[in-house]
Amino acid sequence: MSDVSLRAVSKNYGSHTALRTLDLDIAQGEFLTLLGPSGCGKTTTLRLIAGFIDPTAGRIYFGRDDVTDLPPQKREIGMVFQDYALFPHLTIADNIGFALVERGRKPAEIEKRVTELLNLIRLPGAENRFPAELSGGQQQRIAVARAVAHSPRVLLMDEPLGALDLKLREAMQAEISAIQRTLRITTVYVTHDQSEAMSMSDRIAVMNDGRIEQLGTAVDIYNRPASSFVAGFVGQINLIAGEVAAGAVVAGGQRIRVSGSVPPSGAVTLGIRPEQLRVVEPGLIVSDEFDALDGIVRSTMFAGSVIKVEVDAGLSAPLLVEMHPDAPAVAAGERVRISWRVTSATILAS
Repeated sequence: MSDVSLRAVSKNYGSHTALRTLDLDIAQGEFLTLLGPSGCGKTTTLRLIAGFIDPTAGRIYFGRDDVTDLPPQKREIGMVFQDYALFPHLTIADNIGFALVERGRKPAEIEKRVTELLNLIRLPGAENRFPAELSGGQQQRIAVARAVAHSPRVLLMDEPLGALDLKLREAMQAEISAIQRTLRITTVYVTHDQSEAMSMSDRIAVMNDGRIEQLGTAVDIYNRPASSFVAGFVGQINLIAGEVAAGAVVAGGQRIRVSGSVPPSGAVTLGIRPEQLRVVEPGLIVSDEFDALDGIVRSTMFAGSVIKVEVDAGLSAPLLVEMHPDAPAVAAGERVRISWRVTSATILAS
């Protein structure tokens, strides 16, 4: 396995820029996820690393080796696709051992490696079965085993769980994470699913319009989003339009205290996560540590582990509050006070 580096890499298709000048370092053994909406450049980045397409400019390195001009078969990558891409006419053993056969490994070595991997993915004894005899989740595990059988330098995964239902997708997230942690293969994973990225990754690169808007751990990206786009794409957030006046942020005619420095002037966007808000009694006095706004409940929705409450507080948009189901109930039309820690309100870059 190797570390991966992209240096000033870009990709144009005629007049369309799919990937802007990108510098990226992926550590050896790291699980990095490229996260973003359709058309943001994440799959283009993965295909460039794989060698399926050539960059318009820039260089790509695996360790100290410049692989920019190498075809995919010379880069020693493992690849997992959304549709599994298993050979239906081959047994599970032959599917997993395919890359080893192509590399001229001895039958005994191949058999040993297949047995090791079937134990690792918790499908021992499946050697002689065929893909059609397995469930979707089992087939995806076989696809992962086949991709790592030859100990690739880099494992690339393109929306590998997109075809699975929610429960199976969640189970496979844990499976893939466990396999990657065991083998410590440098992994680049593409998804548009924020919860998938947050639960599996060492780091996440949030992409938008052909560039990386933020690169960091799930905790960093969720708690300290670098832009309004990142804040809105990763988790739910209340975005509040305001103006800076006399060194303070004013929104809906009300002064709101924020953590960190305030720009000297101009329009700003504040971000507060729904779970950081609390419904308290009207008129409750708050301390220097907390801020509050009064409003009227517009709607409530039971969502299992939380109750989602919309409150009109005279801002640019209603505030979404997530309450615990055991909290005192509120009803539409009720006047309430919404409170939060001052440190929870963050000014976001546009």
